Amino acid sequence: MASPVVPLSLSSEQPYVAPRHAKRLQRGYVGITDAATYLDVTQKTIRKLIANGELQAYRLGNHVLKVRIADLDAVLRPVESRAHPTPVGNGDG
Repeated sequence: MASPVVPLSLSSEQPYVAPRHAKRLQRGYVGITDAATYLDVTQKTIRKLIANGELQAYRLGNHVLKVRIADLDAVLRPVESRAHPTPVGNGDG
């Protein structure tokens, strides 16, 4: 039977649900696979972010790595709009 696809969310009304789980779970930490799904990137990208120190990971036992969902949101940065670029120079003409 296929796993249900449930939208991911951090709001209290709609808790994060890993795609492979049928029932809703409220979790503060997710594994590498679910972290990659959450950000729509590969597991390799998540591991690189951890290795570069851009994303904090927590070890559970000898092999399991977990990341906080809040840290996944924090790793995202806004992109500057090209519609209104920052002026260059001091405006003297």
